[in-house]
Amino acid sequence: MKRIFAGALALFAGCVLVVLYGCSEDVLLGQRGFNMPPEVWLSSGPVEGDTTAYQVHFYWGGWDPDGEIRRFEFVIVKGNPFGFDRQDTTGLDKWNRTASYDSIFKVAANDSPRTVSASGNLYTRYDMTHTFFIRAVDAQGKRSDPAYRSFTAWTLAPFVSIERPRPPSSGTVGTLARVITFCWTGRDPIDAPDNVQDPDSVRWLYSQIVNPQGIYDPEFDIVADLNAHPERYESRWSPWVWYRAPGDSGRCTILGDDEVLEMNRSHIFAVQAKDEAGAVTGIFDRRSNVRQFIVSLQAGPLLTVCEPYLGCVRFLGTRVRAEKFDLPPGVTLNFRWSADASSYGGEVVCYQYGWDVS
Repeated sequence: MKRIFAGALALFAGCVLVVLYGCSEDVLLGQRGFNMPPEVWLSSGPVEGDTTAYQVHFYWGGWDPDGEIRRFEFVIVKGNPFGFDRQDTTGLDKWNRTASYDSIFKVAANDSPRTVSASGNLYTRYDMTHTFFIRAVDAQGKRSDPAYRSFTAWTLAPFVSIERPRPPSSGTVGTLARVITFCWTGRDPIDAPDNVQDPDSVRWLYSQIVNPQGIYDPEFDIVADLNAHPERYESRWSPWVWYRAPGDSGRCTILGDDEVLEMNRSHIFAVQAKDEAGAVTGIFDRRSNVRQFIVSLQAGPLLTVCEPYLGCVRFLGTRVRAEKFDLPPGVTLNFRWSADASSYGGEVVCYQYGWDVS
């Protein structure tokens, strides 16, 4: 009887040891429990489906029921939640990381152009629909389901005014020189015609007056065709240049130094601006951002010569008509002069003078 009891006691002790030591590894080290996903929400921003400016301010928040939020990830895609390209949100490389709880985003608004009237002027209005997605990531790397909001961003396209050379005083076709300096000013309406800033970039084109078949035709209304069919002229534009580029290269250019402008033929020069939302000038007009001109040798600077005793005399063009003065002997003369070539896009680079005393 004692042997049976002792055997049972040994078996019980062995079981206790198995329980204590055989199971202790799991007890001491533990097993990874279920990690609950974090949650995220949008607390402020455009309401769903709203139309707003292209600078959009979103606020968001999140929490983790069994830990803490490490960061947020966001992406902005073109289209609404049911019409966007799902490849734009597939893969970690498409998502941006942030530890902030709000941010201002500048989005594109360069779709669906249409002409609108504001303050008595015509503008091109663009818009584009976007969807903003954001998700939370916890300390173990688990991601929440994303929160999202769709909105349509809009903007008015920038406009340009060519300041040099000035438009012709009469008619729509001016006479310019073989080398022409064009300068302009651009303005970008942010959310209203009177709330403006500098455009982002500009580009320009020049062309002889040719019809859609590529035949020179000075009677063809190429400006109307540029407005109606801008795609025909896309290959003729220069590359985009930053508006605030060094050396005024975003505000002026010289035509005829590297190009050959054919004499006595009609040409156009046009400037287009682009804003930070991608909207581009869509209206072209000879009184603002287009110049139509004929290249001629007759164009010349306006020269003004002054002398305190004789007064001032002006000479226009390259064929100068001499002025004759009769003076008493011994009179000291003090001449000064200036010239202006801006009316035909030229630039005064030097002066020459001489005497004919008889």
